[in-house]
Amino acid sequence: MKRLKSLPVKILILILVAVIVVAVGVTAYIKLSPTTTDTYKLTHSAADAEYILSWDSIVSECPDIGTYDKQENFIHRGESKQSSTGGTSKLDMDSPAAWLCLRGVTMGPVGDSFRSFGVWIMYFDTDEYLDEYVELIKTSGIPLQEEGDYWTAVLESGPPT
Repeated sequence: MKRLKSLPVKILILILVAVIVVAVGVTAYIKLSPTTTDTYKLTHSAADAEYILSWDSIVSECPDIGTYDKQENFIHRGESKQSSTGGTSKLDMDSPAAWLCLRGVTMGPVGDSFRSFGVWIMYFDTDEYLDEYVELIKTSGIPLQEEGDYWTAVLESGPPT
């Protein structure tokens, strides 16, 4: 009878020892493992935009857009490209941005209006060019908000957009 009463304490001690052994083993493994720091090098291509803010990250934050066709247009300063929806994306030669990746979905017409969702990922050669662009956007009436490492804006208008 005495043995049965002490059994749970022994099991508890055994479990505690096992946890400590696992913790020490994991700590030793981490210390002995070579630490590699993967450093991403910019390619000035759409791969940069995916590295900075992946489509999966965007959809995880806004799951409603996951079922729609994704559209993406990557352009460098001085270029213009036609998008799959028929619009044209353009980055003027004197733009403070070196490149721009437009990502979005069009959620289709609802009556006389439609909804869309877009993300602009831009690269600026200098902090001054970024500041210049932010001031330009602010003075154009777009309500920018700084949120950590990102600037965001929500634009709403009446029908049809």
